[in-house]
Amino acid sequence: MGLKGLLIACFRVSALVGAQTIPRDTILNILSSDPQLSGLSTVVNSFPLLVQQFNKADNFTFLAPTNDAISLWLATNRSSDYIQATLQYHLLSGTFPSAFIASTPIFIPTALTSHSFCNMTGGQRVKATSNDGHLLFGSALQTTSNALSTDIIAFGGIVHIIDKVLELPIGPAQTIVAENLSYFIAMAEKGGYLSAEARPFVDAYFSRPDTTYFIFNSAKALAHLNDTSVNITTLLNSSGYGLAPRVIYSTAFVNGTQIMTVLGLPLLVTVQDGDTYINYAKVTSRDNFISNGVFHVIDDIIDPGNITGPPPSSTNTTEAQTSMHFSTGAKTGIGVGTSVGVLAVAAALIFIYRRKRSSSSWMERNSNTWRDKRRPGELSSNLLLELFQLGTDKSTVELSARSCHELPELPTTESAVELPAGYGFQQEIGRAF
Repeated sequence: MGLKGLLIACFRVSALVGAQTIPRDTILNILSSDPQLSGLSTVVNSFPLLVQQFNKADNFTFLAPTNDAISLWLATNRSSDYIQATLQYHLLSGTFPSAFIASTPIFIPTALTSHSFCNMTGGQRVKATSNDGHLLFGSALQTTSNALSTDIIAFGGIVHIIDKVLELPIGPAQTIVAENLSYFIAMAEKGGYLSAEARPFVDAYFSRPDTTYFIFNSAKALAHLNDTSVNITTLLNSSGYGLAPRVIYSTAFVNGTQIMTVLGLPLLVTVQDGDTYINYAKVTSRDNFISNGVFHVIDDIIDPGNITGPPPSSTNTTEAQTSMHFSTGAKTGIGVGTSVGVLAVAAALIFIYRRKRSSSSWMERNSNTWRDKRRPGELSSNLLLELFQLGTDKSTVELSARSCHELPELPTTESAVELPAGYGFQQEIGRAF
């Protein structure tokens, strides 16, 4: 047998051994064979639909609560429909071993698609994260289930054992009450939304499919509602402005992005100093699962007429102010440089002044002779002094020439300006300026 044949034989033997040592059972077989999952096995087998669904499952991750978790959960007298829906919620779409789950949350669709409990396209979601290698699974009412044992291989998928039953998402209004968002409830009462007359509006508002809500809940928001500048109409508009017609989880809150609302107006996302803002309102609680999507809690009423972000970061302001301070050495250098600069400027001014005095004296001594020799179209001595003060720019020459009434005609080129022989006009200007 050659080397190639030997390698193939070794591969076949290792594959056979691996197939014998790694159990590949169905979900139901795994539940019945593990003593800590016997209670869950009993419950699942009492629902024919679950038995059929679990036996046919493929490409799945099943979160299996322990006996203690199941017993504690069943003690609350759940209905049979609710029990079945909850266990469907534990069957995730896709295979997610522990190595695939990191600190950044992922929101995984599940087998719970019944419209009696879910009004979302693709099924209700579960949040999966990892904290220092420990798997955490989030569900409704901010419930967190910890993985006790992971990566149990089954036919078509994988099983993780968890310490708490996932909490089934309920309606937005029920979730707001269950999470005790008292300031929002107080504002709804003040706006008249808890009355019987407002019930149709509230039901329609909270029954939209695939929806993201931004719920304002804080003492500051309630105080703003009591201000004269914020009335019930503003509250109504803010309610529509805080509603997006698609499900948006916090992983989409990227600085500078915009979220379009049902009003057709965008919300601005700002991430600053570790906090996330929707316009100028800070997000205080995120990814609250509800039957028709998700809601995030913010700390202020958002006005559709004020699409602005939060105030500038105090950290950036402090850094800018700090950058204006100089060390002692720098201050000394600046002082010396300033003194030298002042002396240099003073010397230059004295030099220019003396040159001008010298030029003026020379012109006064020779003015009669020069005027006598001046031809029509030449510049007068007064204009020459003006040019000396202003510089040699052609436009300046033309402007000065137009202001001189002694000339019968204006010079059109620089060659029309004639200077006394031996007087270095341009050279003097160059040295002075």
